[in-house]
Amino acid sequence: MLNFTLWLAQHWFEAAQTGGIVAGLIFTALSLRDTQQAQKITNLFTLTQYQRELYGDLFDRPELWRIFRGDVDLENQPITDDERLFLTLVILHLSLAFTAMRLNAIVPIEGLERDLAEMFSKPIPRTVWREVRSFQNQDVQELLDRLTNAGDMK
Repeated sequence: MLNFTLWLAQHWFEAAQTGGIVAGLIFTALSLRDTQQAQKITNLFTLTQYQRELYGDLFDRPELWRIFRGDVDLENQPITDDERLFLTLVILHLSLAFTAMRLNAIVPIEGLERDLAEMFSKPIPRTVWREVRSFQNQDVQELLDRLTNAGDMK
């Protein structure tokens, strides 16, 4: 103990500098963690806003609700350009959300896969997915392929 006291008396300035640096690093790390959490929430709000705007079309254009029906006869009533465009935008939105989750930029969305499996089990979304699949990122292809193949087994 006497050696430490003697050392501290001789090197108090270096010890204080080192302590200040360590405390600064700890403070910075804690601050960065809080900033990252706040950014994740902000990103999630932004993603939710885009989704609200996208799905707002359903209320303005009721003919798009056919997308969610399971009893659609595509032979007699083919997919419309508006349905195709809406679903392409949904898939692009999904790609963005999935990438954000993979990069840990947003809080994971619980139930997303269940929701997607339900949606893409319907004839119109499944058909549009097959049309635009090759234009999507590999990870999105794998996710939706897995979910739509699971739907094939039902």
